[in-house]
This record gives sequence, structure tokens and C-alpha cells, in this order.
Amino acid sequence: MTGNTTGYFGLATQKAVRSFQKNNNLISSGIVAAITRAKIKSVSCAAPTSELKLESTYLNKSLGFQINYPKVLAVFDEKKSDSMMDLAACNKQEWEYNESISQNFSEVSFGPKCSKSGGYILSVSVHKDKSAKDIINDIGMQFKDRKVSSQNITLDGKSAQLVTVTTNELKDWKSQVVIYDDGANRIITIGGGGDKFQALFTQFYKSFIFIR
Repeated sequence: MTGNTTGYFGLATQKAVRSFQKNNNLISSGIVAAITRAKIKSVSCAAPTSELKLESTYLNKSLGFQINYPKVLAVFDEKKSDSMMDLAACNKQEWEYNESISQNFSEVSFGPKCSKSGGYILSVSVHKDKSAKDIINDIGMQFKDRKVSSQNITLDGKSAQLVTVTTNELKDWKSQVVIYDDGANRIITIGGGGDKFQALFTQFYKSFIFIR
């Protein structure tokens, strides 16, 4: 699947799902139902927790933050399809970052080079054109029975939300996004690569530092 990493299931993700379904001879509905989920699982596997080391540091003074990400982590295998993961082949893949900066929306995505076409794995986004409510409403918008829960956390000592969205339609589907609203028309979101990268996502957002 292609596109920028947002950390939640919105219109861009739905478009990527349709593309994935089309490329794998499935009905292009944009909904991750049982058949699509099985296909995704057949071409993917989780990275071992033991390999989750955040050894590199990204700093952007203009966006006002610093965060750590892996130098090497077993993920995508560029010799196979974009959505295929091969732990043995990808142990030597070094991570990089990609910046997409604009006036109303900026995003920095992190992942190995071979995962670029799939949208990388982790991301930090700065929104100036959406409210926190709008962002939350976009998460899992394809599910009619979506359930949203929110946990108060701290992000570098500041109050933030860890939003979790689940659905009964897919028992093992879960999306989590950290949302920080600075109260001055700027919202920071931190997204991860889904449930299979849960441990990595947690370490990632906990390494976040505001640059003042």
C-alpha cells in the first residue's frame, strides 16, 4: 500500500487499501474485512520486540520537536512486494526519514528505504487545518461500530491524549494515535504501524521532546 503515514485510518488510508485490494485481485472496497485482512497477514509478520532499539535522533527546530527512531529494524524486504516483510533479509536495512512540509500540514515519516512506497512505519504530523475532534473522527471511519477510548498521558511533560479505536467487525484491528493540542491552532499527532508494531510505537512516542 502506498501513501503517507498518518497513524489513523482516514481517506488516504482508504485509498491505499483500495489500491492494495486491486493489486491482489480482491474486491476494491476500501474496507479491511476478513479476506483483505487475511491477505495482509499472509504477506506480513511482526518485528521481534528484542530488536526494538531507537538509536537515531531526528531534530527539527522549525517544527519544534525531537524524537528517536531505529537505526536498523527487521521490516520490509525491497526484493519482494512493497507490503512483504522478511525479517532475515531486512535486518540490515537502515532506517531513514522523509519530510513533507507545508503551511497547514507537515509530516515526518520514519522507516527503512525499502518501506518508502508503503508509507514508512512511524510518523509525526503537525496539523494547522484540523481540530483534534476532526482527527479522531477520521480514525477507523470505515467502521460503523467504531469504538473510541482516550487515555490521558504526558508528552515530554505536557498533557496529551492516547486515542485508541477498535471495532467488533475486526476483532484484532486497533489503531492508536497520540494527540497533543497546544491551544494555539497547532496539533501534533504521533502515529505508528498498527498493532504489530505496538512496542515500537510506545518507545517512539515516549522519546518525543519539544524543542523550545
